[in-house]
Parts: sequence; structure tokens; C-alpha cells
Amino acid sequence: MPASLLPEALLRPDGPIAATDRELAAVFAGWPLGHPDARLVQEYLTGRAAGVLDVSGRPAAGSGAEAATMGTDGNGTDGAGTDRTDGVDTPAPGSIVLDDASGALALVVALTGAGPVVAYADSIAAEESARRAVDAVEAVGSRIQRMASVQPTPGLRALAEASRSLPGPCRVILSAPKAVRVLDEYLEVLAPVAAEFVVVGRDKHMSRGLNAELAKFYDRVDVSPGRAKSRLLIASRPRSAASQGTASHAPVPGASDRIPAPRTAAVSTRVPGIPDIRVSAFGACFGGPTSDPGSELLLDAVRSHLGPAAPATDLPEADGSPPAAAEPVPTDADQPVAPRRILDLGCGNGWLLAALGALHPGAALTGVDVSRAAIASAAVTCAAGTPDGNGSRARAADPHHSQPTCPRLLLQDATAPLPWGAGAEAVAAGMFDLVVLNPPFHDGTTIETGTARTLIHRAHELLAPGGRLVCVFNTHLRYRPIVDRVFGTSVQWARDRRFTVVSAAAPT
Repeated sequence: MPASLLPEALLRPDGPIAATDRELAAVFAGWPLGHPDARLVQEYLTGRAAGVLDVSGRPAAGSGAEAATMGTDGNGTDGAGTDRTDGVDTPAPGSIVLDDASGALALVVALTGAGPVVAYADSIAAEESARRAVDAVEAVGSRIQRMASVQPTPGLRALAEASRSLPGPCRVILSAPKAVRVLDEYLEVLAPVAAEFVVVGRDKHMSRGLNAELAKFYDRVDVSPGRAKSRLLIASRPRSAASQGTASHAPVPGASDRIPAPRTAAVSTRVPGIPDIRVSAFGACFGGPTSDPGSELLLDAVRSHLGPAAPATDLPEADGSPPAAAEPVPTDADQPVAPRRILDLGCGNGWLLAALGALHPGAALTGVDVSRAAIASAAVTCAAGTPDGNGSRARAADPHHSQPTCPRLLLQDATAPLPWGAGAEAVAAGMFDLVVLNPPFHDGTTIETGTARTLIHRAHELLAPGGRLVCVFNTHLRYRPIVDRVFGTSVQWARDRRFTVVSAAAPT
């Protein structure tokens, strides 16, 4: 949204924009550079509060500002095809900020509004980064409620609980998600208590699917003018209120108890000896209810080298050609043995954990992930899909299999220093015989490899003497030299057209 949409009175050095800029510049170097989404929200909320912008982010009737008439559909209407002449602002008594990775959105909302702010992020690493930014501004820190107080309840239920702390209908600000399913789940939880639902993001990340999803819950969806290649989708007039003939700013109270169910699918694998696993995934869980092909290659490598005594069967490539041969296992005294304590460092939807439980039914399993949605998904997957759940083909076929333990799942930023947690439940150095790792290489929509480097170091700390890391990665990322530097040496266990699996042993 061009700053010219706001009158000079709001932009001058003694105006409200300049006042919040001073607070924000103390936290974010070069503000507003590098924060186009937060700047857009700052101007939108300031203009709404002053009565110079309407709900669409355009000049309100009679404001005297020059109107901007082009939306993203290019025909002068908003994304839902509605007019822009109504939308009188009713201040929300509170706000919810979702998936704010830097804290800039939460600070902007708190500095430009009068009510309390609930800040929620699926990634607890993003939430911690935002917390540090918020704590740097003493004037608003006490008004922003973060998820730390409800962290033992991961996933959407924590958000539903937090929404009930607000005094009335609220405004929701969401950083544009990678998947429409994420927005759908947030809407199911929050639309009943949100008078207005705003999605902010870069133009290239704002698909029309987001407009359509908002239109399922709201009668009006506006597309704001753009600013620095960012824009807003603003949903108003909740359908639940309109259907009952009530005011458009009065959603149905108490409906935030409704928690969406995860998507679920029965997943088969080409890895011998692994049964079908019923996989569940909430919207923000990477990959959905599927098995990742890299994790499949990793699992087959574990089966071949550490699994039951059976001839190794290499997975064919997608085009049917055989994969590259694994390097021979070193013939020193430190031969791999079946693991008793297994950690999946970034467990995602839990498929790999459940499959490892089928492969090693006597092992104690632990899964760690930074995502609330991932931990919630893995809990459902492991309850239904591991051999001690509801669909055990492995134990039915072999009643003499030892009883596996239910995996322990830990919501944790695995890049943080050890130990994780406290007391008897703490995860500390030297606890595991096997750490499996399929490291991420995206941070939101940005490609990065720093997280993987840190996780490889963390795996080295977590392994007991003689324990093994088994790591899979996209071959072009070339992580093996990092493994070699951390562990001293590594061996390639598998490779196909896309992925490489390497293993390295901790010193005995």
C-alpha cells in the first residue's frame, strides 16, 4: 500500500507512523527496510484507526485521500467481487497474530492497537525469535500473550485456548502460509471469534486459493493495494453472524472449541518388511499425510545395515533404474549393531518413527520437532500406525515379536543447546544409539542450509559412544563434507537419482 494513501497528518514527524517507527527501529535495524509485510499492516491499522482507510485498505468515503482502484484481479474490484463503499471500522478489543517469524507483526499490532495481542506460531523457533523482539519494547511486552504458557498442549488446541482470553470479537493477522490447508485450519478455529481475518504476504505467495478459503467463512473478502510487492487479503462480515442476522462484527461466541481433524491416509512403502502405516498430518506439518522419498531411502538403508538379518534389497529409482551401489561398510571392530534407543531429529508427521518401530519393535523411540503441527501429527500417526497401535501387521504376522514402546514426542527447537527439558525426562548428550536425520532446507519460503549444519553437530552430541547418525539429504546440497568434519569420517549407505544417505559413527 503506497504511503501516499495516508494523509500527511499521519506521516509527519510528530504523527502516529513516526512514533511507532521510532519504537520499531530500536528493534529492527533499518526499519522498515526488510519488513514490507509488517509495514503494510502498520499503515493499514493506522489508517483504519484514524478513519481514513476503509476495510479494503482504500480511502474511506469523505476522507479526502486519493483513491487507488486496482486490486490484484486487475479490474478495480476486490478478490470477492464486492463493493468497497461500506466496511465502517469497529475497533477490535483484541488481536491474534499468527506465524510471525520476526516479531515485527506482533509489535506493529500492539503499537497501533489498544487491546491485548495473542501471538501464536506453529514453529517454536519462530516464536522464540519473535519473543526476543517483543521483549525489547517494554511498552507493549506485557500486552502480548505468547504460547509459552500453553506449550504443553501443542497444536491448534493451544490456539483455541488462547483465543478465549480475549475480551470479545478480535482481528486476526496471519503471515501468508505456504499451504492453503494451514489457512483453512486457522479459520476453522478462529473464524467464529474473529470479526476480521487479515492475511499479509508477498504477491508471489498470495494464491487465489487463499481468497477462496476466506470466502468460505466470510461474506466479504477485499484485496488491498500493493506496497513493496506485498498486499493484504482482508476478510470481514463473518458468515456465522450474517446467517443469524446479527451485526457483522459479532461472531458467534464460544465456537473456538472446534478443532479440525488432521488429514489421514494409509501409506505403503517399497521398503521390505514395513507394513502400511496410517499417517496423519495437520496443515502446517511439512509433506502432509505421506512418506517422504528421502526418508524411504534412509529407512531402507537402516534396514539393510542395522535391521533384521535379511538380504538387502535396493530401492529402484523412480524411472526403474537401479540406485548407485552403497559403499562397503568399514570392516573395523566398530561394526553397526541393532539400536536400542532411536531418535528422529525432525520427526514431521511421524511416518519414519512408526516405520522404525516396525523395523525395531524392541527399541525405545523418541521424536523431536520444532513444529507444533508436526508433533500433533506424529502423535496421531504413532498411536494408529506403529505396531502397538491399531493396524499392526508386523505383530500379527509374527506374534513372537517383542512389544515396542510408544514413541516419546518432544516439541523442541533441536538447534538449541542440550539438554532439552529438565529432570528425569530431559534429553541429554550421549542418550541414543541411532539418530536419523532428514534435515530441512527451507525456512518458510527461503532456502537455507544453516539449520542442517547445526542439526548434524547436535546429532553428534546426542549419540552414545559408538552410536550412529544416518542422514539423508538432497544430493546437490553436499552435506557429506559437513558430516565428515563433525564425525571424522562417514560412509555412503545409499544413493538414488535425488538423495544420498550417509552414516557416521560417534567415537567409542
